[in-house]
Amino acid sequence: MNRKAILKILILISLCLLVTIAIDRAIQIYTATFNYTVKPIGTASWNGNPYDLGTLMAGETYAKVYENILKVTAYKTGKVTINFRLNVTEPSDFQNLEIVILDDSNVEVAKLTPSNPTTSYEINSPQTMKFTIKIVMTISSDVTEHAGTFHIDVWIT
Repeated sequence: MNRKAILKILILISLCLLVTIAIDRAIQIYTATFNYTVKPIGTASWNGNPYDLGTLMAGETYAKVYENILKVTAYKTGKVTINFRLNVTEPSDFQNLEIVILDDSNVEVAKLTPSNPTTSYEINSPQTMKFTIKIVMTISSDVTEHAGTFHIDVWIT
């Protein structure tokens, strides 16, 4: 190959590089950024959990009220359902056990018993509500001394 041909090839390569750089500089990219926050349908929180009912005597009836014990915040627009479930580890401890759930106006919205352990309450959303729980229980007369628990589960759908 002669010098002239090599020079022409080098000039052509240089021109191609210049055109490529010019095209790259001529294209500008404009970007839009979208930020967001993800929220659940709702949240629930118990005020002061766990709760101690103390020593309960066989054959006795007790009533206990926990005001503003539960706070539910519903975020989803429309209606949401607050679900409640009672889980008693030793149902035989109770001759009677009734959990009454009252809204912030002291209106009964749900009732749980060992024979009816699940219920739900529908609310308009978005909003925040506080609930009071009233526990009425009669302890079985034939129990032996032991520790026991029961749980109230809450979830929002």
